[in-house]
Amino acid sequence: MKTRNFIRLISFVSIISFCQVIGAAEITGEELWEKVITYHDPGSNWDSFDGRVRLVTTNSRGRLYSETISIDADRDFYQTEKDNATGLVAGVNDGTAFSKFTDAPKNKQQGDRQLRQSRSNAPMMRQHHSGHLGMPMQMKLAGLKAQKEVKLAQFQGKACYALELTGGPAEGPFSYWRGHWTLYADPDTFAILGGRHQKPDPESNLPDLYFVCHGVFEVDGIKIQSTKSFFRSEDDSYVFTDVYGSAR
Repeated sequence: MKTRNFIRLISFVSIISFCQVIGAAEITGEELWEKVITYHDPGSNWDSFDGRVRLVTTNSRGRLYSETISIDADRDFYQTEKDNATGLVAGVNDGTAFSKFTDAPKNKQQGDRQLRQSRSNAPMMRQHHSGHLGMPMQMKLAGLKAQKEVKLAQFQGKACYALELTGGPAEGPFSYWRGHWTLYADPDTFAILGGRHQKPDPESNLPDLYFVCHGVFEVDGIKIQSTKSFFRSEDDSYVFTDVYGSAR
């Protein structure tokens, strides 16, 4: 109940006109990107990250979902375990996708279909979850490029830097990062305050979204945002919120 009420509060506070450009900054895009990475990964640990994170998600209809994410970069290992009736586990181990149930589902045919889909989606979900935990570092690995000019912006009522990133491969797991991204960084600490993604395909049915961050906690030397609330760019309507925490 406390998690649900906190999410509702974050969502209410965040429904403000999300961004307004107010000028240009003297720092370059590459310089800003490095400072953002240094804040979130001060010990350069992301390439060898080994940690577990608990994720609770609620959507606009109030439904709660939870899972535990495990990443061991040295072993090329990623796994997510759903907190549901079957305990669906999926991930990638040394380049090979896998999926299984901790408890067998009642409908075997439906369960087999779910396992196949989870294996197929595992490489892309690895990017999705890696981005949640180490977004600026993972974007660098994906081959995105920073625009040279950095804008000063007003984001959620706070002056900040707007770091714009583009590119990403057309195919493969890193294609998750295709499109135009904007990260809003605190001008004093260089922490990510939020961001925005414009889809690469104008014909896509997926909406353009922006997200607002609150709080920070640390896992294996990486500073991770405690909450991210997501909204539609076109009308500021609320979509969902992710709440993160350390997992044992």
